[in-house]
Formats: sequence, structure tokens, C-alpha cells
Amino acid sequence: MPVTITDGYGDAVRLGMMHEQDAVALRLSDGGALALATGLPSGVMTVTFALASTVSTQALVAGLGRATVVATVASSSDVMIAAHARADVAVSASAAAHFRIQGLLDDIALLFANGEEGAWLEAVSGQVFTDTAGTTAAGLDDGIGNITALAGTVTEATQSDSNKRPLFKDPGAEFDLVDDNLSMDFTGSGGFDATLVQGMSGGIIHAKVNVPDGPYDITKDPGYFPSGNLIGYVLREGDLTAGEVSSVSTALQDKGAGADFAGVTSMGDWFQSRSDLVELYSGDWDTSSVITFTNFIFKCSNLITLDVSNWDTSNVTNFERFARSCSNLTALDVSNWDTSSVTTFRRFVLDCPSLTTLDVSNWDTSNVTNFELFAWGCSNLTALDVSNWDTSNVTNFERFAESCSSLTTVTVNGGTGSPFADSPCTNYEDAFADTNLTQQSIDNILVAIEAAGTSNGVFAQSGGSAPSATGEAAIDAMRGRGWTISVTGGY
Repeated sequence: MPVTITDGYGDAVRLGMMHEQDAVALRLSDGGALALATGLPSGVMTVTFALASTVSTQALVAGLGRATVVATVASSSDVMIAAHARADVAVSASAAAHFRIQGLLDDIALLFANGEEGAWLEAVSGQVFTDTAGTTAAGLDDGIGNITALAGTVTEATQSDSNKRPLFKDPGAEFDLVDDNLSMDFTGSGGFDATLVQGMSGGIIHAKVNVPDGPYDITKDPGYFPSGNLIGYVLREGDLTAGEVSSVSTALQDKGAGADFAGVTSMGDWFQSRSDLVELYSGDWDTSSVITFTNFIFKCSNLITLDVSNWDTSNVTNFERFARSCSNLTALDVSNWDTSSVTTFRRFVLDCPSLTTLDVSNWDTSNVTNFELFAWGCSNLTALDVSNWDTSNVTNFERFAESCSSLTTVTVNGGTGSPFADSPCTNYEDAFADTNLTQQSIDNILVAIEAAGTSNGVFAQSGGSAPSATGEAAIDAMRGRGWTISVTGGY
């Protein structure tokens, strides 16, 4: 059944399943845009784009599987023709016409067929320019002033300052992690929640983000950005299905993005200060080579969900400030982590007041030396089970659980470890200040520390219950060895 569409005038028109041997003729006036989805996995259907001579800079999208696209480009037209990467494209154009052919991987443009807010960017030849106007094509190692969008409600990501432009690596944009940045302008959108699928040379980032009504920067903070080059970037209003995320990810990998960050040794600072980040789906990342996670999601103040439960952390030595100041983070499943190589958990979840549970009971802490400010300010955390911990190398528990005002239970006994009793640590300054510990918990903690036999240390607890006679006896013994101790009740 032949179909003819004329005079698009900016409307996004989407056709459904077509059949082999169908003929589709498209004629658009200036400003028209059309998305055609035939759903053909293969076939011989021919599609002809007959373009009016007044057409300027059209984005014509044909999601045609292995079908044939025949484009007739009229005089004076400036046309970008996008077809599925597996389609055969033939162009007949007059001498005065200008056209570009763009391989459309898995029909990404169809995600914006109904005018959804967002942008599809790829740092590849033909889409990258040295000037903000997008007129001078970028060559290898040129600064990028403009990445022209393939689809979406913004037409470009730009950087006007030549000193802050990422370098074109064909494919990919390399950011210097000092001040390089690219910005999109969503002024007038009203702001929106969006799904982000970002292809880096090392792997794919899948997240939910909040986009403001105004400028939105790709890096957010130029100093903090996942390592590797930016290959492609798909930001789309609302949710994407699992199938759509998979298709976009595959498409970006076909352009040069990695799959799962295998081989990456540092994820330090990757999402620091990303206040736009709401959910991060990182459960399928290969983290087996990672050594440091310092500041990984530090100050992600609106982050609610982070999937890390399946991570291989066997080579990680540094988790310092991993999730510090994530004020809306409600859960963090780290129960299955292999922490046998970790030496520092300093400020691990400091100032995460929405966190209600933290299962660290199975951690191997035999190499950890520093737990300073580990869970400071986790005011809704109610329990910590450390009974299986080996703290024989820990030298710093200062302010360990300070200001965990809902913390009632610290399980010390009954596990395979001897936490505190096996530790050389003498610095427990304010370790349990402003908590709500039961008498049993504070007694067990004091008895364990006393059993270590250390001298000249400092310990402080406030809030919750005062120790019983059992705890007081431990205090007396420690004070006899030069300890300074302050507890609830003033004993």
C-alpha cells in the first residue's frame, strides 16, 4: 500500500509496521521531520524521499532493518538522512544539493518521535565541530565547540570558551577533568526527569537524572567525570524500557563505547557532586580490577538508588568517602562485598541521614586500618553488626558512629571475630557520641576494648543508656592504664 506524506512543518510523524514491496514516498516542506518505522528485519522495500527545494537541514529517519533507502535530494536542499545501520542507502542528488548520511543504530531517534525532551549526541565525524555554530568540522585532537544533536528537543551541546573544550578523538570526546565541559540548553522545558544512557570508551552508564529548566552540562562538574572518552549520549524524558536501554547501549557500543568498564582500576570521583543524579544502575559493571572508589558518589544529594550488590570488590583498597553526603540515599546493599583488600573505610557513608540499614556483618576487615567517621551523621541507622569483623589492624575509630542518633544496637559478640578486643586502636574519640545505644551494646563495646589491654587511649559515648556495673568495671580497668573515658550518665 503506497503512502505519501506532505508538508511536515516540524511535526514528528511515525508510521508503524509496513510490508515488503510497499512503496513510501515522503515529501516535506521546510521544517518537516519524520520518523518511519517499518519493523522489517530484511526485505526489498524501497523508500523514496522526494524533498522540496526549500527544505533546509532536515533530519529524516528511516528505521528500515535491511531494507533499501533511495533518497532523491532536490536542488538547494541541505539534508541529513539517517537510516538503520544495516540498511542500504542510495542517494540521487542535484549538483547544488548538500547531504549527509548517518547510520541510525537501533532507531534511537524514534525515542523522540512524540516530541519527548532530551538529546541524542554522538562524538563522531560529521557531528562534531570546532565552532559553536557547527560549521567547521573537527579533526583529530581539535577542541570541540559543538556536537550537533541527531535527535531530541535541543539541537546541540556547545562550549564557547576555547580553553574549556574537550578534544575530538574520532570517535569520542576527551575531557581534561579540569574545566572542560559541554552544555545543552533546556530553557522552556519546565525541567524534567530523564533516563540517561551514556556511552564511554570504558563502558555504559545507565541512570535517572533530573534536568533543570535551563542549561544542563554533560559533566555537571568539569573536575569529576567517568574516565575515558565520551562516545555517545542519549538523554530522554521519562522512563525507557529494558529493551530500549539495551538497544541504545548496543548502538553506542557499535560506535566505540565499552560494555562494562572491565579493566578500569579507579572509579574515584566519577559522580562527585552530581546533584542531578537520582538513580544509578551499575549492577552489571565489571569492577574486578578497581582499586579505589574514593568520592565515588560524594555529595550526590538527590541520589536515592544505587545498585552495587553484585560488584566484585576483591581488589579494592580504598573506599574513603565512597557515599559521603548522599542525603537522600535510603539503601546500600554491600552485604556480599569482598572487602579483604580494603585498608580504609574512612568517611564511607558519612552524613547519609536517610540510610536506615547497612549490612556489613560479613565484611572481611582484616586489612582495614582506618574507620574514622565511618557512619557519622547516619541519623536513621538503627543497628550495626560487627561481630564477624577482624579489627586487628585498625588504628582509628575516631567518631566512628557519631551522630547516629537512632543507633540502638551494635552487635559485638556472637560472631567469628573479636572486634575491638583484637585491635591496637586507642583512638575512640566520640566514636559513639550522640547515639542511642542500649545498655547491653555499650557494655559489650567497653568490655571488648578493655580486653585489648591497650593504654592511654580516649573513648566517648553520649546519648542512649549508661553502662551497667559490667561496663563500669571495664572503664575502671582502662582508666587504670591511662585511658580518658566519657560515657552517658557521667561515670
